[in-house]
Amino acid sequence: MKPSKTFTLIELILVVAIVAVLAGAMIPVVSSARSKARASKIILLADTLKVATQKFYADTARLPIEAAQNNNPWDHQLYENSANPSPRWPTPAQGQPIPGWDGPYISHRLSSKDTPYGGRLEITLGIGATIGIANIFVGDVPESDARQINASLDTNEPGAWNTTGNVRYDNASELLAINYLYIKLN
Repeated sequence: MKPSKTFTLIELILVVAIVAVLAGAMIPVVSSARSKARASKIILLADTLKVATQKFYADTARLPIEAAQNNNPWDHQLYENSANPSPRWPTPAQGQPIPGWDGPYISHRLSSKDTPYGGRLEITLGIGATIGIANIFVGDVPESDARQINASLDTNEPGAWNTTGNVRYDNASELLAINYLYIKLN
């Protein structure tokens, strides 16, 4: 009798089982790589905004407004020097461009498309008597990504990882906040 050149059912089941085990082992590796890539994009965004805000402040002696959720040109001062029609931002004077503006300081208006999560993206500024603080708020961030961002930006911070230092995270809303710049005001 001539030996058969076909596979037996047991051999086929064994091959399928090996492929399934290998595929199962690859899922965490691929997922981890995607998480690291998303976290890296947020860290790069924070670094880019930090440099842009520093240049803007050096040129204009004020902190910019950059509101990704708004379409008004005056809410995108890192990108364009538009007249400010709003009385809520008293400097520059209403209807006047920003004196000293030498931008654009970033390549385009920010939007939610600038985050890998597609959710909320806001840049807020806090101005005290002697210091200005710039913050980025990013929505829909999974906790695993928030932990990676925290590990990169907040090394050796005492206390809970998500409530101390420059990176804050709210698990319930999946909102990540990064204090990305402190400027001593003139």
